[in-house]
Amino acid sequence: MMDSAVGPPEQGHTTPEKVAARPHADAAAQADLVLATTSAALLFAVLPIVLGVFTLVTSMAAPTAVVLAVGGVSLVAATALGLAAGRRPLGLGALFVADLCAVALIAVVVAFSGRYHSPYVELFLLAVVHAAAFQRRMRVISLILGVLLAYLVPSVAISGLSARDAADAVIPALTIVLGGGLIFAAAERLRRQRDAWANREALARRLADQDPLTGLGNYRLFWRTVEREVARVRRHGGPFSVVLLDLDRFKAVNDDLGHRAGDAMLQRVAQALSDAVRREDVTCRHGGDEFAVVAVQAGAEEADQLASRLVDAVTKAGVVGQHRVTATAGWATFGVHAESVEELVLQADEAMRTAKRGGRRSAPGRAVGSPQRSAALGEPPSAGRSGGAESDELALLGNLARALAAARDERSAIETAVAHLVGAVDAEIVAAARLNRQDARFETVAFAGPGALEPPTTQPADAGILGAVVAEEHPVVVGDVRRDPRYIGMPELPDVRSELAVPVFDRGELWGVLNLESDRADAYTQGDLHFVQAVSVQLGRALACVWAFSQIGDDGPAMRAYELAAAVEPGDECWRVADLAWRLGRELGLEGEDLESLYHAALFHNVGTVGVPASLMIKPGRLTDQELAMVHEHPVIGERMLRPLPRLHRAASVVRHEHERFDGRGYPDGLAGEEIPLTSRALLACDAYVAMTSARPFRPAMGYAEALAELRQAAGSQLDPKIVAALLRLLEPGKSQPAPTAETV
Repeated sequence: MMDSAVGPPEQGHTTPEKVAARPHADAAAQADLVLATTSAALLFAVLPIVLGVFTLVTSMAAPTAVVLAVGGVSLVAATALGLAAGRRPLGLGALFVADLCAVALIAVVVAFSGRYHSPYVELFLLAVVHAAAFQRRMRVISLILGVLLAYLVPSVAISGLSARDAADAVIPALTIVLGGGLIFAAAERLRRQRDAWANREALARRLADQDPLTGLGNYRLFWRTVEREVARVRRHGGPFSVVLLDLDRFKAVNDDLGHRAGDAMLQRVAQALSDAVRREDVTCRHGGDEFAVVAVQAGAEEADQLASRLVDAVTKAGVVGQHRVTATAGWATFGVHAESVEELVLQADEAMRTAKRGGRRSAPGRAVGSPQRSAALGEPPSAGRSGGAESDELALLGNLARALAAARDERSAIETAVAHLVGAVDAEIVAAARLNRQDARFETVAFAGPGALEPPTTQPADAGILGAVVAEEHPVVVGDVRRDPRYIGMPELPDVRSELAVPVFDRGELWGVLNLESDRADAYTQGDLHFVQAVSVQLGRALACVWAFSQIGDDGPAMRAYELAAAVEPGDECWRVADLAWRLGRELGLEGEDLESLYHAALFHNVGTVGVPASLMIKPGRLTDQELAMVHEHPVIGERMLRPLPRLHRAASVVRHEHERFDGRGYPDGLAGEEIPLTSRALLACDAYVAMTSARPFRPAMGYAEALAELRQAAGSQLDPKIVAALLRLLEPGKSQPAPTAETV
């Protein structure tokens, strides 16, 4: 986990590459030292064995006293090195000294057993190979020179040097030099390859945790950092805080100056935020124009000061032409405003929205136990509002839905869901496993829990509790795994008692399983099951969106867009709205890009509901204030999801303004009359007619005549009278126009 602020490298903080690569480099170096120490122990253990064998089989053996002395010293050294390898491996300097000692011992034996012609000369090669495999170039060269001197100097001093002796010494000397050189070259190449792989892995980890536009951390890094800080505080004490920022008037920069200018603005803001935080704080891009800072070991007072600094930094950096981008901040401190991960972020988010509504620069979360906070969370329950537990669960699902809507790939969606389950449900382990039907195995995609308890990368899909989920495509709750024969225990998980496994479906097919395990028997209630099922439904909707958006190219037939929209929103309503919107656009005289953007917006007009708890979209009866606030966010979420896609870029603003009312009482921006884009006014009328004439779980479909009467009644209040008139003309019996084709869109 990165402890420093993640930002552009030029700000002078530790770069993500270095932070990510350092653990890998340290681990590789430590593994090298363990291997080097172990092999040095083996080197010294081999010496007495070889000496004993040669003493028995050769006529030029060293004297028995020398063999015993050298063998004894070697055994002592082997024992010491073996103990060091198991406890604390030696450094390269100490190992180089050990190699020199081995050379000295071998030199003693050679000097007493034939010198130039000694059968023990080849033992020098063991010490050279060991040094060449682990030491740097100059030490290897030094050791080879030392071996040659240890071999030749005593031989010359004792026996002199004849031509025959010189010839006999050439082959062992060349063997030592060439052997050492080849081993060093091979080991150096392997080290470079390993370092290259480590650098690639570090780069991949950095990119996975980094927002590509700003260089800040992304949503995934934010949640992991918050979870890490919660774990640290619970273990060691101390505070930490979360500050959320939302840019004000940023949309005008995009609309007036273009998205290239908007991207440049986000980069300047990111740099300003990175400069305003402390080195240990972690700065992330939380969404399109939202940012988050995890203020490590910062209490309420420090968080308040940090929020002010961040707002000031955005104000200074947010000037482009006539535009002035500012920011609103909300912050919360763990232990003061919240006692769980989800609650902490929820409190900071609520504080930010409160500040925005009140026109303030920043605001804190509400303290734990305060009357205002209890009221905000729905405690105690009041008329027309949910109870406290239900409100907390809804808030958790709302946060999850918004986070999933920002996911751009399958892995980030899965990791987001797992991160939100941590702390929300009693679980020692939370994991998500994808079903590989071809191999009939589960592949672990995301995991949260102690590292020692991480499940295997793959496991059979036809056995255990997860196998039962696959077979039945239904959730499984086990109160005590010790009494369930389906449970496959692991030695690493002796304390697991309860398990909750829920299937995840993507576009109607079983994607995999969310699996939770607790160390308490009967830990999971029906409420827990319903909550995890709701998370599963939300995740499945997000996976469908991720897949659909990955398939949308810059060009391609209109029918392809229709097929992808149907994957996001099953049923026939999306194409009914799109077909009617196409015909209404023609009736209004739209053509070209305007007509195309209306059609695409109609296909994906409800995509933002992925960012809203699914239960709210089909809830009968009146919604509470909290529920309405969540539902009213879906046009903005939809815009953020569509805008990065080149083909749907123009449709994004149409989706954002679809729910603006002609009388100005709509959402999200409160536009009125002609301020609302024509395409958005047309889309709302089409959506309203199709919704009225479609059945819902809580009411039947409205009849044709009744729906037309409702359209007339809504003209001038909810709907544009001119749009209603055009739609009524279009809906006259016998009035029809051709639907869009691949050639017309």
